[in-house]
Amino acid sequence: MRKRIHFVSVTVALVAAAALIATGCGGTSVNVDFTRSERNPVIVYQRTQALPPVYEARGPDLIIYGNGTAFLMTGSTDIKRGSFSHEELKKLVTSIVDQGFFELRTKGEKPPLGGDTDSVTVILKKKSRTVSAGAATATSPFKDIVEQLRNLKIPKEEEYIPDNLVLYASVFQGEPPAGATILDWNLDPSLLQAASQAEAPGTGVSGAQAQSVWSALKQAPGSIDEVYWRAGDRIYARVLAIPQFPMPGV
Repeated sequence: MRKRIHFVSVTVALVAAAALIATGCGGTSVNVDFTRSERNPVIVYQRTQALPPVYEARGPDLIIYGNGTAFLMTGSTDIKRGSFSHEELKKLVTSIVDQGFFELRTKGEKPPLGGDTDSVTVILKKKSRTVSAGAATATSPFKDIVEQLRNLKIPKEEEYIPDNLVLYASVFQGEPPAGATILDWNLDPSLLQAASQAEAPGTGVSGAQAQSVWSALKQAPGSIDEVYWRAGDRIYARVLAIPQFPMPGV
């Protein structure tokens, strides 16, 4: 039986959380007060590009929680975890607010075809806002806020291996192209089988099994388009894992 995905996506949960908090969005005075919790995000940043669905599925580039815990994606299988003090986090949020974040339009100019889109969400106790704009077309202060977050140094940074993720895969028909890397999938082959189901792509994996999947993909050379995995009598392509970060109520 196929394992059901039981993790809430960051994007969906974040929108829901923001909607619950957004009732206090009137006026220009902003009280920088946020929930000091390991499950409540305060700052979320993500850069995306219009791509086929399997490539669209991804976690945020940066997510910082109210207790100061921060996760930074530095590559498709590279995550750093660190921790801000309450004073450091409040200073960062205040800096973003003082640049006029809550007065920005939620949708800026769209990027050119194939371009990147930057999205920043700030969630406070009485206000929340998500602002998106094309990376190449954004103007200040949003452009400055994005650069601030992209260049942010995470205190006490260390490697993080997620224990909650969603695994994606596609069954490859025929033989991989000449020169492609073909690796043996030494983990449970039912994971790839479940992940490749066309009716609902992706399967949830947790615990030690998720960490093993992440480590296997991390050690694979090349991009997901260059690596193929052999499991039983099948070849799988475009195998990738998307980490699932804690969200309110999850």
